[in-house]
Amino acid sequence: SDGNNAATFRTTSSGKIFHIVSQNSGTIEIDSPSTAFTGSISTVVASGGADFLNINFSGNETFSFGARSGVGVDDYIDIGLSGGVRVMSWHEDGKVGIGTTAPDAKLSVTSAGTASEDILYLKSGADSADEYLGLAFETGVGGNGPHGAIRVYNGPSGSDSHMALLTTTDGGTLTKGLTIDHVSNATFAG
Repeated sequence: SDGNNAATFRTTSSGKIFHIVSQNSGTIEIDSPSTAFTGSISTVVASGGADFLNINFSGNETFSFGARSGVGVDDYIDIGLSGGVRVMSWHEDGKVGIGTTAPDAKLSVTSAGTASEDILYLKSGADSADEYLGLAFETGVGGNGPHGAIRVYNGPSGSDSHMALLTTTDGGTLTKGLTIDHVSNATFAG
């Protein structure tokens, strides 16, 4: 005890300072409004995968962090919510899944919903005419990029916007190729 009715473990050893071995599955619970850890905490997870950290908000919701063994050599870590729903996963091949534990690309956002919905929402504080919010693309040819972009521009008036597809021939200045104005008229450059 440290004099405040708290259990205290102290050591000057550079090895393990506290080691619990159990032949049965079980939990170690730390019930404290503010618990701070310094250093590192290591957890050994069975080869099939399991949760290594669970956070329970007074019976409302449980968040879990797990290490999983995926298909082949695809091991990954993930975050789950109550009921076992895995909401996000990070894979050893660099892929990230939101709404999926089997991402198809470097970033895979998946919805299980059957109704129409936006699954990616980009928002910017750009508020002057000709400022934009966009996605830029760079490939391995044509110099340093970006080599293409999809942008939504403010204007022509303060409450309008227009969308454009842009390309370049040298990784330099992007040029609008297709523009859809604020009343859905399409124009092609060139």
